[in-house]
Order: sequence, then structure tokens, then C-alpha cells
Amino acid sequence: MAIFISLRCEMRGEGRAVWSGTRCWSDDNDDPHVMADDTKKSAADCMTFLFSDAKEAGWKKINGGWVCPNCQKHMQGDA
Repeated sequence: MAIFISLRCEMRGEGRAVWSGTRCWSDDNDDPHVMADDTKKSAADCMTFLFSDAKEAGWKKINGGWVCPNCQKHMQGDA
């Protein structure tokens, strides 16, 4: 069996598509994701890859949650 692991944007559902005409990447299921084997080691190894892939794609961890590049552009204050 495999485990599907995906990052979801913390800003998803904030009404971005309504008020700005843009969409959160998670609304389009354009999240970084990996498939891990059903072992702790595989899941841990895949998480390392997932976070690396997310950073390369422009995702940032903000206030403890991951935020997609599009939502970062539309955040109020520091991003």
C-alpha cells in the first residue's frame, strides 16, 4: 500500500478567487505531493523531498503553515 502526501496552502478558502480574480494553487490541486511506501522511513524520506520540492516551486512556510506562491503575492503585510 502507498501513502499519498500533499501540502495544502494555509490561505486556501480565504476568498482569493472572489476578490482578486486569482486562484490559490490548492484550489486547483496544484500542490507539491509525493507517494510514500507504508513505512515510517519511507514517509520521513518523502517528507524531506516534499519540502524541498515545495521550496523550489516557491512555497514558503509562514506562521507555521505552507503558503503557495500565488497567495503570497496577495497576502497583507509581510510574506
